[in-house]
Amino acid sequence: DLKSPNVLVDGNWSAKVADLNLSRAIDGVLQSGSAATMSTAMRPNNSRWLAPELLQMNSRSSTASDVYAIGVIMWELLTWKIPFGANNFDPAIVAFIATGGVLEIPPLDELPGPEPASAFPLLEEYINLMKRCWSREASARPSTSEVVSKLKCLLETFPPEQGSQADGPSEAESTCSICLDAPPTLVFPCGHLCVCEVCGPRLDRCPLCNRVGNAFKVYRP
Repeated sequence: DLKSPNVLVDGNWSAKVADLNLSRAIDGVLQSGSAATMSTAMRPNNSRWLAPELLQMNSRSSTASDVYAIGVIMWELLTWKIPFGANNFDPAIVAFIATGGVLEIPPLDELPGPEPASAFPLLEEYINLMKRCWSREASARPSTSEVVSKLKCLLETFPPEQGSQADGPSEAESTCSICLDAPPTLVFPCGHLCVCEVCGPRLDRCPLCNRVGNAFKVYRP
């Protein structure tokens, strides 16, 4: 059941795949990204992450179908959106995928993030790898080892100031940078772990480096 609600990320940016039906607890996601209303957007076995061959009767998952799901997760990381929209009717998604439909890739200048797409010269290679993962024929998809290898290569080509962000959150401040009282528990996309859960939601940029982005909670083991 590989999909983004089952991928847990810790404070060191290490991702762990889980299958604990946690998506039941996250299935109220609005277009704005806040968990508020109940929907089926992220229920277990949701067709948003299923390869076309898994939409057939008596089908079985495989490494190739997992690679397809990885491609969808790559699209989520690229666009910061829920695949096929938060409120789409599930049978409509099945019909769309079954007839050859794929996720739409926004123009590069419309992609979200604190840096413009032009700051990442190998973004096209990332997109090409993502699209290969979506190949309709399972045999045409890359292996998981190839996906991991290519993603590592792309990460290693980042300029030093970007690569340092990818290594994990910066060392945390001892107290929240805003209230100077509570311990910091929220990290910004720039990597600074510097605000508490009370102050963080009010900010739209990092108070340390002023980069635009909303803070999110990190869970440490």
